[in-house]
Amino acid sequence: MAIAFSKAQKSKVVHQEVPPWIFLLFLQKELYNIIQFYRNEGYQADVNYLRAEFPGLLTTFDQFLQETDWGNPESNYETMNN
Repeated sequence: MAIAFSKAQKSKVVHQEVPPWIFLLFLQKELYNIIQFYRNEGYQADVNYLRAEFPGLLTTFDQFLQETDWGNPESNYETMNN
């Protein structure tokens, strides 16, 4: 994802993972559980099947960044749907 963001923004993006136990220090048990779920299980979707079943509807992350003009510094949440 960091590589995709870097390409879209035309600037370097560095990914730094935060260990999930750090959230336990801040008493955020639910957030910890969510992070652990996505790391260990996730939704297990068959992305290739879904792309074939619904062509054009399931975009890649790179396509999403391009379609939302992610690299435009003047773009913001309010201007996304205009």
